[in-house]
Amino acid sequence: MAKKHIHSLILAGMLTLCYAITLAPGLTWANGGADGGDLITAAATNGVAHPSGYPLYLLLARAFQAIPVGALAFRTNLLSAVCTILAALALQALLRRQDIPAGIALAAALAFGLAPAIWSQAVISEVYGLQSLLLILFLYGLFDEHFPGGDWTRGLLFGLATSNHLTTLILLPLLLLRSCPQPRLVSPGGFTKRALACTLGVSAYLLLSLRASFHPPINWGNPVTLENLWWLVSGRLYAAYLFGILPADVMLRLRAFAGLLLEQFSLPGVLLGVYGLFSGLPRRTLLASLWVFIAFTSFAILYGSYDSQVYLIPAYIAFAVWLAYGLQDISRALSTRSPRLAQLAAILVIIGLTARIPFILPTVDASRDRRAEQFGAQFVASAPHSALIFASGDEAIFALWYFHYALGQRRDVVVIADDLLVYPWYTDTLAHTYPSLNISPAIGASRYEIIANNPDRPVCYVSNTQAQFCGATP
Repeated sequence: MAKKHIHSLILAGMLTLCYAITLAPGLTWANGGADGGDLITAAATNGVAHPSGYPLYLLLARAFQAIPVGALAFRTNLLSAVCTILAALALQALLRRQDIPAGIALAAALAFGLAPAIWSQAVISEVYGLQSLLLILFLYGLFDEHFPGGDWTRGLLFGLATSNHLTTLILLPLLLLRSCPQPRLVSPGGFTKRALACTLGVSAYLLLSLRASFHPPINWGNPVTLENLWWLVSGRLYAAYLFGILPADVMLRLRAFAGLLLEQFSLPGVLLGVYGLFSGLPRRTLLASLWVFIAFTSFAILYGSYDSQVYLIPAYIAFAVWLAYGLQDISRALSTRSPRLAQLAAILVIIGLTARIPFILPTVDASRDRRAEQFGAQFVASAPHSALIFASGDEAIFALWYFHYALGQRRDVVVIADDLLVYPWYTDTLAHTYPSLNISPAIGASRYEIIANNPDRPVCYVSNTQAQFCGATP
């Protein structure tokens, strides 16, 4: 039995070791992880995270937070590591289901799990480890005619993935494909099952309205009405980013993407993947993987945020599949000369991937990033009693939320996200969170109005670039 699963054990063992060494022990700003403070705190307080709300992630994060080991943030970071390891195992199983040899499937799944972009998100609190797992499971179901639960499960997986991240909707055309060797449209009956199950998965967003009704301190959009829920789920706050780059910048981003692909898989890996794309993939696999790669790459290039490279992760999944087929084709050619040569090729790839680890590790290591924890310690020690603390910038705001709301530290102060005061739902949240605060939530409030209405409280300012807790009005 152990021999049958030896390749899965090797994969899980190597990734577990790599992720354990580099996992953030607490709150971190490493690897673009500023959103972690918001996600961890929303999960811990049964609140509502930033758009699009991420209800499935919040539920699973809350379950991991119940693990009695380490700090609250560490337990939430574990969710990303576990989901990414499971995603790599699911990719390995998908490839084996495609009749890819065990050694080659191991190499491709390991290439995915050790890619810097994947590894970097596996060691912090973010939604992309879970998203990778759900997308790979959905693709597995799409490629497997005998997938447990059939169209019901395929639709449910798509809906759950959508309830974790809205970019899943990019895969909507694949939901119409029949799970058979030839790429044909699903039957009306099969589509009905998928649609119903998908609706069930997406209904997780309704949990955000239930959470909001209890007035948690993290309550983006206050989605107790359909209008507010749509504002949150549709991500209207970030609408300006969609196709928000200049045409002249498209070529710059294309070149940057080429560099990122090389960074993930190295030059030999990229050459193997490109070769694999033209090595006779089954038509269904070819069309599905091409759609994933092209659609998500286009979205990442055209999306105007500074961190849009994280949306390339599904494209890396598709590329890992091509890499497996390229390696398989070369292995078959070598096996005509000697079976041992074919085995040696897979072994050499695995050795090459292992040899990259010392070079990748310093770029993704979150275990030594103490910036957010030091920021929190300064907040606890320096904030004046009963102060109004106006924070700006994601790192500062979300870190203060974590220490103040999730850990319950410095309950005497009032933490105010200066960037959010333009939204009436936020001032309403402040009014429920701090009943003693003199504020007018019905019409919103500016920082100056809040200061004027609460003259007995000291006033402090903090930002990403200036980690202080007292100062003159900017």
